[in-house]
Amino acid sequence: MADNRGNWTCAAGALPTSSTNLASAGGYDISDCLVPTYLPQLPVDPVNGAWTDATDYDAGYSVAQDANGRVTVSAPSAELSETISVTR
Repeated sequence: MADNRGNWTCAAGALPTSSTNLASAGGYDISDCLVPTYLPQLPVDPVNGAWTDATDYDAGYSVAQDANGRVTVSAPSAELSETISVTR
């Protein structure tokens, strides 16, 4: 969000307020907002993620934005049932 004066301008709409899977179908489709301008492709979970291209993927990660504007990305299928997430 450093670009666009800190405003999230994505065709997928505002970031979800509850944890939502990053996926082209049935999830929050963030790919067009990041690929290829910021990333060559989205990172995907090595076990449960899949990437064919920017229109056919399931990252295996989830995203949510809280009421204070903090964004959390998490890996719900982490090995050994570990909790892996980052909030900014």
